[in-house]
Amino acid sequence: MTTTQMPEMPRWRTDDLYPSLDDARVSTDLAALRGQVAELESTFDRLNVRKGEAVTAEALEQVLSGLNAVTLRLITLRGYINAFASTDSRDALAQQRVGELTTLTLPLGPLRSRLTAWLGSLDDACLDAVLQQSEVVREHEYLLRRSVRFARHQMTPPEEDLAARLNPSGAGGWAKLHGNYTSQLGGTFRGERLPVTALRALATEADEGVRREAFDAELAAWKDAELVCAACLNGVKGESGTLARRRGFSDPVEPSLLTNAIDRATLDAMQAAVVRSLPDFRRYFAAKARALGKTGLDWWDLFAPVGRSETEWTYEAGARFVEAQFRAYSGKLGDFAARAFQEDWVDAGPRDGKRGGAFCMGWEGDASRILMNHSPSLDSVSTLAHELGHGYHNLLKAPGLRCSVRRP
Repeated sequence: MTTTQMPEMPRWRTDDLYPSLDDARVSTDLAALRGQVAELESTFDRLNVRKGEAVTAEALEQVLSGLNAVTLRLITLRGYINAFASTDSRDALAQQRVGELTTLTLPLGPLRSRLTAWLGSLDDACLDAVLQQSEVVREHEYLLRRSVRFARHQMTPPEEDLAARLNPSGAGGWAKLHGNYTSQLGGTFRGERLPVTALRALATEADEGVRREAFDAELAAWKDAELVCAACLNGVKGESGTLARRRGFSDPVEPSLLTNAIDRATLDAMQAAVVRSLPDFRRYFAAKARALGKTGLDWWDLFAPVGRSETEWTYEAGARFVEAQFRAYSGKLGDFAARAFQEDWVDAGPRDGKRGGAFCMGWEGDASRILMNHSPSLDSVSTLAHELGHGYHNLLKAPGLRCSVRRP
């Protein structure tokens, strides 16, 4: 079944939060968030939250409580607005709301930098003492210990403030351009223009002619986009590389290690495992080529099906399969998957203006929303299960923060 023959796939529900983007309650909540951010700024100033000043458990409780209150409202508003902007980058009102949200939350970056610098004055003994004085503070121990480590790599407070304020128009702006531009990218397949996500979905078709034509169309589309994509990549990595050097990191990898809470030895072990597995992948691809009756595997054959499957992996079939497998492992996990499907958490199908890849984002309370670009393949079913796993994490730590992963 080709993409042009696919039925309309489920889209995520949004009206459980607001009736529409132009509903008055959206504007009211954005104004309330702006007030909370201003109040948080006043709290930081009143408590003298900045580098070199004394850290007390009482002050830290107020700061953390204020940040949590802002974050709770921000998760809901950001999720709701992103539900429209990520599925239709041509939605002018959604883009306007994204801009409003970015502008009113601009002070949060500098405030987080101030908090990190403030905590950086604590050594292990002092931090342990503060943790013992407050249950609220102890609930944030992981965040606090990581902030102390980050503080060792901060620039001067004015430099950190400037970097945070420039990010939305710097790396953040380049990332936004990349997402919007590539979501509208398409190619011509058999006389019809299809978004690149739909062309990518054809990589799992049984017919080699379909796979090859779709591959050529997708490659041509990306070739046309190379100038914009290169500029976006240079903008994002240029900023991160410059800041890494100014913050005293040994190389561009070290900030990622700190962000992801792993050490160099762990990364090296993971990379070594990949290298050791490469011969196995080469043997697999050679065997797959033989199974397809070819002397070597072409690029458009990488995701080609081999043999026959009794299941046509429609989205509905994949959802039933994932729920059944989850339930075989854990009834609670199976119930969670059933709830996600019943409450329309998933925006499933590829279409023009929709972001590529897949991600899971927090919604409200313990609910999530999942974006994917389904193709009729077991690989796509695996993506659905993966993103539901992020949603399950959100359920356990409700309200959850946004988790994302980009998959082909």
